[in-house]
Amino acid sequence: MIRPAPHISLPERVGKKIRHLFVWLGDWLARGGNVPPIVVAFPDLPSRRSTLHKVCRKNRWELTNVPRGQALVTVRFEDATVKSQPMPSAVTGTVWNASCADISKSTLDKHHIDVFGYGVGLDPLTSQGPLLEKSDANAAHDGIERQGPLPFRSPGKVYQHIIDNRDEQGRVVDLRLVYVCGQAPVTYFKFKSDEARYSNETTDVALAETATCFTDHELHLVAELMKRLGVDVAELDILRDRSTQSIFVVDVNPTPWGPPAGLNPKNAAQAIETISRAFRQAIEADQLSK
Repeated sequence: MIRPAPHISLPERVGKKIRHLFVWLGDWLARGGNVPPIVVAFPDLPSRRSTLHKVCRKNRWELTNVPRGQALVTVRFEDATVKSQPMPSAVTGTVWNASCADISKSTLDKHHIDVFGYGVGLDPLTSQGPLLEKSDANAAHDGIERQGPLPFRSPGKVYQHIIDNRDEQGRVVDLRLVYVCGQAPVTYFKFKSDEARYSNETTDVALAETATCFTDHELHLVAELMKRLGVDVAELDILRDRSTQSIFVVDVNPTPWGPPAGLNPKNAAQAIETISRAFRQAIEADQLSK
């Protein structure tokens, strides 16, 4: 049973429910007549393009946005920068991202300063030279380079240092790290052109070993940052400054679509397998702790 979004058409809602039923029946048969384990995503029903949907398909778990008392885990899944929908009082058991209520750029940077000792934000009214203006909201991809100082701050915007995140070949590269309850099972390289460096457009995408991208200390700091933000599972966009080698977590997305478009099918399947295993391990560890 699922609850499709009310704004979509009636035929689409019916189609989603029928598809959910057929998937459930397939999993029931594949499990020898045993009821598939349940993962609840609340309040939004994840798209089939979402990482969570693909993980549940890989593990043959039922994914629903209707709260169930016997769920393996309930995931707060609300596609909004500031979460407004309270979790149902009847939810019991393990809940991920329950305390993740604000993923705005300004909130992220405040915690980043506390954890890392530095951040990316600046005062546009006094800063001299190039700076980046972007929306405080999540996933806007609207960064614009400006020249400081500016005469005023635009409402709803944040202002940041421009990080030189080019690699040794001069390519602009974002690091997208998948985070699952303290684990970092997968990292993607997202290569971008200079013209599209602040958009979501890529020229190439590659799968990487997380251990080759970050030090243990950096991953410890990332875990502490996620703890401050109330995040259990998410994908993070991280920039590494070319001159200082410092990392900057510039975006946290607890409702991601993934793997990124452009990743070859073999590596995409490998990534989902690795992430799915991390989900299973996190759930097993939680069950053993009880």
